[in-house]
Amino acid sequence: MNKGALLLAAAVLVAVVSSLAYYQVRSQSAGDPWEDELGWLRHEFSLTDNQWEKVVDLHVAYRPECQRLCDKVSAAQLRLDQAIAASDGVSEDVELALAELARIKKECHRSMLEHAYRVGAVMEPEQRQRYLDKVTAQLTVHGRDQH
Repeated sequence: MNKGALLLAAAVLVAVVSSLAYYQVRSQSAGDPWEDELGWLRHEFSLTDNQWEKVVDLHVAYRPECQRLCDKVSAAQLRLDQAIAASDGVSEDVELALAELARIKKECHRSMLEHAYRVGAVMEPEQRQRYLDKVTAQLTVHGRDQH
């Protein structure tokens, strides 16, 4: 994995966070505490109240795992940054840090994909396919641009 790929991954993360922030500002909350964070999903896929409750439950259950993985990615990125700063070239420490960051990002992407499949399973087939197409496109952008 090269530095350009890492920058691309960071850009994708910023885009996702920016999109969530945009939808949060745009949404009109009706007292539902999850409306600000997930309202775009509810509205874009016309979720029923039952589907919405299940999606919220899945989101609540996934949040600690997501935070754990984000913390691991941040720590691995810091180790890589430190290894690069302490090296005159691609040293063994840099190689190890790159490999660790790649392993953790793979773990993170797998976890997000598993979560997306769980959320998609709550939806009707047409909704599910559209949702999975949207989510997997975001998750796989990084992999496509590495080649």
